[in-house]
Amino acid sequence: MNPNTIPTKVQVAKAATMEFAEKTMENSLLVRFELVPADGGTLLKMTESNFDGRGLDDARVLADYEDHTKGWSEIMPRLAPYAESLAGRGAA
Repeated sequence: MNPNTIPTKVQVAKAATMEFAEKTMENSLLVRFELVPADGGTLLKMTESNFDGRGLDDARVLADYEDHTKGWSEIMPRLAPYAESLAGRGAA
């Protein structure tokens, strides 16, 4: 599979809903998830970018970065067990 290809199908659990604010320059960040084969399994790589490309002052950029780092560090460790639980039900 070409790593630059955008998937045509994404399955999202019904419980995993998100609401988004209207897109503005201040809230426009790019979150990228990559699934990479690794050691007989799959490695999830996540990057979030554009913290400093939104025209905000340095203090706000740093505060947003630290807030998102804290949030993702709470979410990322929960993804593998969740995916494994879905695979056991044939939903992944």
